[in-house]
Amino acid sequence: VDIVPGWRLDYWKVGADKFQKHCVPTVEMDFSWATSSKFRISTHVRYNNTPANASQTGDLTLHLTDLMWMKGNSMLKSQDNWMTMVQANWFPLDMFNLGGYVIWNRRSNYQNYIYEQAPADMGGIIQTYVNYGHFDQMNVGMNLNARFLKNALSLSVNPEFKYNRSSNEWGRDKGSFYLEARVAYMFRNFRAALQYDYTTEELSYTMERIKRTGDLSCSISWGTGDIYVQLMARNITNKNKQWLE
Repeated sequence: VDIVPGWRLDYWKVGADKFQKHCVPTVEMDFSWATSSKFRISTHVRYNNTPANASQTGDLTLHLTDLMWMKGNSMLKSQDNWMTMVQANWFPLDMFNLGGYVIWNRRSNYQNYIYEQAPADMGGIIQTYVNYGHFDQMNVGMNLNARFLKNALSLSVNPEFKYNRSSNEWGRDKGSFYLEARVAYMFRNFRAALQYDYTTEELSYTMERIKRTGDLSCSISWGTGDIYVQLMARNITNKNKQWLE
């Protein structure tokens, strides 16, 4: 068991008058237990606090671009961040291992922005940071790794289910599926690998729906002594895309 407490000090100064400092706690805790040489379970817990900075809480309205302004919000609260992970690993054979995990992330009072039309004499729009309640993210997945031909050939598969939920007046929730599969072959100093990544539509903490298509990539590498060379090609099928809604 490991417990690491700490403190985070933030200091901002904007211009000659605006001064701000925060001293907030942080903590990390790890626990692991091995029932045998073939099975191990572990947990990790982390907490930290993200205070709003001076430009977000000040009484100034800053001109960011020709059409964008940012206005401070003195009522903006700090954001609390929690992360908890439970992981189990099983090693039945030297050439094969299997792992499973559950990860929960929560952002409380998470900071996002809203937009409003600027007065006619300013033009454009005004961006203001506000607190959006809670954002929860749950990941449940597994890792499968196998080696063949005296470890020359390796195969790994990582399927994962993700559920995101935002609890505010504009709240949304969305489940998504992710898959990563990789095969690699090693011959003397050469290594060749092929990887495929796939993600269904998911929800970001800013409540945008992210859509992606699959991505196929490959790499060839060579190394000797202090020299290492790698060539990589991504989006081989020219079908990998990402867009927001």
